[in-house]
Amino acid sequence: MNSSGKTIVKNVSVMLVAQSITWALGFVLSIYLPRYVGATDMGKYALAGSIWTIMGIVMSTGVTTYLTKAIARNPERAADLLGTALLQRYAFFAISCVVVYLYTLVVPYSDDTILLVWVLALSQPFQQTVVVFNAVFQGYEAMHRISIIEIVNKVITVALSFLCIFMKANIIVIAAIPAVVYAVATIIELWFLRSYTRFRLHWDAQIAKSLLKDGLPYFMSGLALTFYFEVDKQIMGMLAEEKVVGWYTVAIGLTGTLIFLPNILTTAVFPALSRTVAESMEAASRLLRKSFNILLLVGIPVGFGTSVIANQVVLLIYGPSFAQSGPILHIMGFVLIITWLATLLGQFVVAADRTNMWTLLVFISTALTVPLDLVLMPWAELRYQNAAIGGALSFAVTELAMTCIGILILPRGTFTWENVSVAARTAVAGAVMALACWLVSDQFVLVPIVVGGVVYVPMVLLLRILPKEDLALLLRGFQKVLARFRPRPTDAVGSGG
Repeated sequence: MNSSGKTIVKNVSVMLVAQSITWALGFVLSIYLPRYVGATDMGKYALAGSIWTIMGIVMSTGVTTYLTKAIARNPERAADLLGTALLQRYAFFAISCVVVYLYTLVVPYSDDTILLVWVLALSQPFQQTVVVFNAVFQGYEAMHRISIIEIVNKVITVALSFLCIFMKANIIVIAAIPAVVYAVATIIELWFLRSYTRFRLHWDAQIAKSLLKDGLPYFMSGLALTFYFEVDKQIMGMLAEEKVVGWYTVAIGLTGTLIFLPNILTTAVFPALSRTVAESMEAASRLLRKSFNILLLVGIPVGFGTSVIANQVVLLIYGPSFAQSGPILHIMGFVLIITWLATLLGQFVVAADRTNMWTLLVFISTALTVPLDLVLMPWAELRYQNAAIGGALSFAVTELAMTCIGILILPRGTFTWENVSVAARTAVAGAVMALACWLVSDQFVLVPIVVGGVVYVPMVLLLRILPKEDLALLLRGFQKVLARFRPRPTDAVGSGG
């Protein structure tokens, strides 16, 4: 295996350990917090958070992706880019506050929601700093630094959240937690940064101009993608009660906990893709094809399985008050597979410097989302008393359209009939697994999960879905993960008697 492949395997294994830990902690919190605050307050929090998610992209001005690519290709530029990038982001934060204030005057939010908006604003300067630092670490392929921060962030978040629950604090107090978490993360990352480049806040007008110009394609892409994911919550908040947004948020949150796997792969592969594209498009296409097959292999059982046990999972975790989240999660299980593939395709297009084409595609999808939401949400509210089902259906349509068109706009020959064959065989294996899970779906939720695993793995082997070299790559990564949990042998010197 070449050095690039070894680096990817190393980064994937490191991030898998970190993401597994943060996923477990986040999952525990995602169980207790909605039960504690209820659907209505969850909806308020989601609406406020959605605003800052969108404005976070405005603050980034596309610099994050540009920094990663620039540092991956020319590490010596890191110090010159970092200081100006941060000051530029702080300036856009001030502008964002004005925009958000005007928006809250127009949209009929409740007083609690508006207060939540400004409490969440306290975390933004720290959060944006961490995002920039992470872009630098990713450019250096130092994913272990990012992983440490993710674990620390999640541990503090969970600890403070449970403290708030124990003290019976309201949602406003809970909303202040991110400010504390990201402040701590900023301090830790400043310490880490010393090992890679010097840091000082300085303003260079020429660099700032270059960042805005070169980051514009990534900004447009990020803005389109973020607006695409968040606009449904804002429309839902205008068309339905806040508790409906809460139902939707819970289902999306459960789906989001399963996004960490493609995020691990795409984050680890992105620097290698950026370099490989510059050297050989054929080599980059081979890397994409392998990544595509691996995502399908994992994504199909996860997506199909989620859909089968959706109602059981929601009732078990959140109770009857969130029962309306079950049908949403059922739909999102299938959408999850498409989202995984779209994530990978988007990273490849960006790495191949074809960002404008992907941005146009996302803008078209966003433009399609709004009318779909305006039609499907009222229909779902009338038919099922749950407008969020319409939001999930709208998302399914646009995700499928974007993924299909995304494949078509790739350079000719990027995918081969082998990818089609792998997709078909994996779908067959997943369908057999889903049928087996459905037959025992009236049992405790762990039963269909175990049955699914017992059925799916033999089907993968029987249908010979992955070639030997890919299986070996997965095995090596899995072994590295296991090795991190094994105790290291102690030094034998002086240990006797």
